[in-house]
Amino acid sequence: MIAALTCHELQVFYPKNPRPALDHASLTVPAGSIVGLLGPNGAGKSTLLKCALGLLKPQMGQAFLFGEPWQNITSETERLRLRRVGVLLENPGFYRKMNTAEYLRFFGEFYGVKDIEARIISLASFLDLRLDKKPATQLSQGNRRKLHLARSLLHSPDFLVWDEPTEYLDPETQEAVLSVLSRDCKERGTSALLASHRLDQMEKVCSHVAFIANGRIHLCGSKSEVLGGVKAVEIQWQADGELATYPADAFENQGLGSFSSSLPVGELIAEAQGGVRLTELGVVKAPDMVAVLCHRGYRILSVTLKNNNLEQRYRELMSNVYGAQIIKPEHQL
Repeated sequence: MIAALTCHELQVFYPKNPRPALDHASLTVPAGSIVGLLGPNGAGKSTLLKCALGLLKPQMGQAFLFGEPWQNITSETERLRLRRVGVLLENPGFYRKMNTAEYLRFFGEFYGVKDIEARIISLASFLDLRLDKKPATQLSQGNRRKLHLARSLLHSPDFLVWDEPTEYLDPETQEAVLSVLSRDCKERGTSALLASHRLDQMEKVCSHVAFIANGRIHLCGSKSEVLGGVKAVEIQWQADGELATYPADAFENQGLGSFSSSLPVGELIAEAQGGVRLTELGVVKAPDMVAVLCHRGYRILSVTLKNNNLEQRYRELMSNVYGAQIIKPEHQL
């Protein structure tokens, strides 16, 4: 299937800034996928989204929307193609005199939405957005975000481009928005490109992730490829009614090595916790270690597989990019 978006070697310079906002950035949004674009402030996320939508022309490189480069799209074709896209960018504006229903009705007519009134009522109910006569400019930050999300979903687009979609939303609405996005991708084949600092949400909803820093895409792929498999195994045990310390010689006698002294092989969690965390080498030997503990009379409390998570991967990558500087996800600040 044709990718919803392909960005190839995009390079963008802003006036009076010698450093490129995008530096040979390449990214693909496969059909039916949800791609999380992750990076610190100023990394180039919003610039890439604007290039993807034809709002900003790069000095080098090309962006292909549904397989077609922007410069080959005629005015009429561009309109038809853009009707397949739902957009939420940073700092979206309003028509000052329109209330919520008028605002959505205006865009519904622009997109040619059938039975527009029913669609507006449905989205307003889903997002818990009141359709009163209050001008949109008087809405709270959260309700403004709901209104823009409703506008982006109004015409049931094939491709969603969202910049910080859950910002200002209450927890219930955040969950609802991400749930309907996942459902549409599975049931309708909708594709999405999401720029966000919410690593926990992106790990939950995205099928693919891309890390951007200093205008470059440093790592991009499916979530399973980026995070890898099982990183470690954690075993906890109990003996004689008390949490036992690590039996230092038990595994050596079985030819399993000393797991208490060598970090590349294993790491003692804490004596009071009665557990040992094993790295990838320990994953293979974990069943043997459980057998040894059982033979020695220890009661196994838990055997837990420890996977990499998106926040760990983010920190590792950004530490490599920025050196000693520690980059923290914004949602934790």
